[in-house]
Amino acid sequence: MKEAKWIWYPGDFEADLCWRFNARRYERDVIIPQMCRPDRCSPTVSFRRDIRLNCREKFYIEADGKFNVMVNGRYLYGCKDSFELEAGRYRLDITVHNENFLPALKLASESVVSDEDFLVCCQDRHYVRPATDTGFLNGARPSDFRLPTRRAEFVRVYEKDGRRIYDFGKEIMAFLQFTLDADADVFVCYGESEEEACDYENSLQTDSLVCKKGENRAPLTKGFRYVCIESEASVSRVSALAEYLPHRVQAKLSTGDDLLNRIFDTSMYTLDLNAREYFTDGIKRDRWTWGGDFYQCGLMNLYSFFDLDLYKRTYIALIGKSPVTHYTNHIMDYSFLMLISLREYLEHTGDGEFVRFIYPRAKELAEFCVSRADAERGLIEGREEDWVFIDWGTGMNDNEGAVFAEQVLFRAAMTDMAKIAAWVGDEAFSRKYALWAEKIAANLPMFWDEERGGFIHSIKNGRRNRKFYRQDNVIAILFDGCDAAKKESIVENILFDENVPKIVTPYFKFYEFEALCRMGRQKEVFAQIKDYWGKMLELGATTFWELFDDTDQGVEHYGMYGKKFGKSLCHAWSASPIYLLGRYFMNVSYVNGEPVVGEASPLLGDFEAVLPTRGGSLYLQCRNGKYVKKELRLDEKAEARI
Repeated sequence: MKEAKWIWYPGDFEADLCWRFNARRYERDVIIPQMCRPDRCSPTVSFRRDIRLNCREKFYIEADGKFNVMVNGRYLYGCKDSFELEAGRYRLDITVHNENFLPALKLASESVVSDEDFLVCCQDRHYVRPATDTGFLNGARPSDFRLPTRRAEFVRVYEKDGRRIYDFGKEIMAFLQFTLDADADVFVCYGESEEEACDYENSLQTDSLVCKKGENRAPLTKGFRYVCIESEASVSRVSALAEYLPHRVQAKLSTGDDLLNRIFDTSMYTLDLNAREYFTDGIKRDRWTWGGDFYQCGLMNLYSFFDLDLYKRTYIALIGKSPVTHYTNHIMDYSFLMLISLREYLEHTGDGEFVRFIYPRAKELAEFCVSRADAERGLIEGREEDWVFIDWGTGMNDNEGAVFAEQVLFRAAMTDMAKIAAWVGDEAFSRKYALWAEKIAANLPMFWDEERGGFIHSIKNGRRNRKFYRQDNVIAILFDGCDAAKKESIVENILFDENVPKIVTPYFKFYEFEALCRMGRQKEVFAQIKDYWGKMLELGATTFWELFDDTDQGVEHYGMYGKKFGKSLCHAWSASPIYLLGRYFMNVSYVNGEPVVGEASPLLGDFEAVLPTRGGSLYLQCRNGKYVKKELRLDEKAEARI
């Protein structure tokens, strides 16, 4: 007999879990829910299957919520956890209602089990195939799901300014645990830095707890390295339970350069901490899902974990449920990156099943974007309720009018949606998006400044904002906003001009360094990776930061958003050396889920590496600038064709 699975309406698990996931952000004692429309699961769903029984069978039911059973259109009254049917043909309709969590069903008899052969609807009478657990739940009831934990111990305890500090040695995201010798109130101050853990007035993460004698555990995970605990009772046996997402395989890199090894390892640890139920931005402050952060995580994922389920969970949660009423995270460029990411995901993984499933929602997002644009020129401008982000940094808050980077990303999104629409057989919308991309492309030359040799930032009411930023011009290179000659001009006249404001976020370093790599400037990128990320390590970083400016001094490094400790010191978008080294120095790409290995960059020297693949891992060994071993190691259950 097949094993019964928990089944639910497709996309609802991701929506419901993300709603709860994004509600776990607190600053001190104030909840900070994500500033986007919270999509939740349908509270009532119906499951259907037509069956034929050769003999009498007993059916056992588990439901996440209240339920009823109909057999051939008639209710089975009094059905609590089982029922019996004689031999014959039947239509089973089981409706589950849950006001608080995901309505889900698990059913089993001798010959019938809940699985993909059922159909499900959200009371709209449109039945589709249900979603099932791919292994993420590990057999748990969906509403009971929790990430596994492992014990973390502090590495030292010491006194400073009259306070006892517990140092866990590196960043973790964990439930704090401690033992008291009496009932007492407890105040906990967490910090990614020692200074933050000691600053009760300015620390973003605190707990005020009423505790009992004995072992106690904080109610929510926090991102921290250091912790101070204040209580009139004696505190002992301090430790933590760190949450983690198990990975089938993790990338490794070993070179003769210790600094490069540390940068790669720290990048992996940073991304790992932010690869949870979803790809999140950072473990201390936001702990939310963001479209732009996700775009980069999707590419890093190929070279770190190749966890397609994690990618899909995050995509489903971010794109949300119908109708689309705002940009992803309210951010224009993040919406374009979501659409671009879907085309890249299909090409890299070959996972057409997911693309067909998510296409209607991606199409709705694309249609929303088109509805906000100028029908004549194709260009798009932010409105009052929109956030035109691009990047943090000098000049990046001056985003009124038609911003050049947004037009390039919009064109790329339309081009990629034309490809996706054609792939799924939606020819009418494929032509629509292709024509819209052409319309945008025809207007991009108006942003070019021949005298400066680069693109200006924006045009508003016909007036050219003749400011030049690396971000706009990097986007032009990466997303084909101009021809090859203009790209070369951008590199020489904008990207290598010290007078152009520098990029200080790892987020846009990702794009800047990839653009330079595409333009054949690996040598410069290699040196800058070691310099930029190496300086964070020199300052004691155990994970990489949301923003880094080497002109900051002391506690200035921790400030952001007008808050003394507002900066995240463990941010997913700062892990880009994983992608940059894998794609442009090991020279590995992925096509339909399979690795394609070119020639390694001599800049890496001799090295050994393990990179994930869809069905196992790729072992690489390089000597004297040449690969001497390229070996696919398959999982036991890997698909034979890999």
